[in-house]
Amino acid sequence: MREETGKPADSGRTGHSAADILYRFLTAERAHRESLAPRVVAAVGGERLDRMLESTRERVGDITGYGTTPTGW
Repeated sequence: MREETGKPADSGRTGHSAADILYRFLTAERAHRESLAPRVVAAVGGERLDRMLESTRERVGDITGYGTTPTGW
């Protein structure tokens, strides 16, 4: 979620940007993903999430980083 100022959203709890948190989740080892986002893993299911991430990597390659513009996009 973006703030009205046009800057990237901050999680508020960790001080990390939403992009950083998503990057950490998408590149985490399977065993660590649940500690990062337990509700996501519970809702989607660990095995299904594994299949989704593997399918994404096959299509776009490994996730090696991220970038944002001044507006957060």
